[in-house]
Order: sequence, then C-alpha cells, then structure tokens
Amino acid sequence: MFVACRLGADWTEKKSICNKFAQSSSVTCLCWPPNRHNEVVFGLTDGKVKLGMLKTNKTYNMYSHPEGSYVVSVAASSSDNAIISGHVDGSIYKFTFPEQEGGQGLGHSKLLQHSSTPYALAWGESICVAGNDNRVVFY
Repeated sequence: MFVACRLGADWTEKKSICNKFAQSSSVTCLCWPPNRHNEVVFGLTDGKVKLGMLKTNKTYNMYSHPEGSYVVSVAASSSDNAIISGHVDGSIYKFTFPEQEGGQGLGHSKLLQHSSTPYALAWGESICVAGNDNRVVFY
C-alpha cells in the first residue's frame, strides 16, 4: 500500500491521509517529480513501475519488467517529462510520462545494463548510478 499524507507547514497543523493506492505487492521505492505535483511514481517487488494520480486516486502501469525483476530505485529527469527505474538484475529503464491521464503517449525503453544492482539513481545533466559493486558511475 502506498499512502500520501498532507503534513502541514509545521507540527501544529492537522495531518491527514490524502491518497491510498492498494497494491498486490510491496512498494520498494518512489519519487515525486518536482514539477508534477499530482503524480507520484513507485516501484514494486513484482517488477512493475506505476504512476499514481493524486487528483483521481488512480494508478497506471508504466512498465512491467519481462522477468519480474524487483524495482530497487527510481529517479525523475530534471525536465520532469521522464523517469528512470533500476532493477535488481542491473537493468535501467527510461519511461516518458503520458500526454494525458490514462497512459496515452506513454513510452519506455531499456536505457542500459549496469554492472550491479542500481540501488541509488539520480538524474541531472547525467545519470548517476551506484550499487553494491562499490562504484559510482555517471552515464
């Protein structure tokens, strides 16, 4: 289950649950693209990457890994039009966001194969990947 909460500007404000996205497998990672305020991306243990729409409380499958490889990391592009996901088999996939709600225009492709499980991802001018091979690599 993924739960989005409103915390308030300080500790005295009331906290409330805004969204709940029930899932059939455990959520392992998430990112909230900075300029996409009503969308959150999260990865699951079954290899799926999902897009949660906060306004409608709906989720959409962005991708399912062919072998069901566990999603270990996600990161948003600086332009906010795409995300990358890292999987336990070392693969990294790129996804473009749909033009409209419901997945129309959604695209994905395998971006690269890292030498180890990419537990840490960041995407700025380059893609930064770190894993259990004791290396930080910029692509």
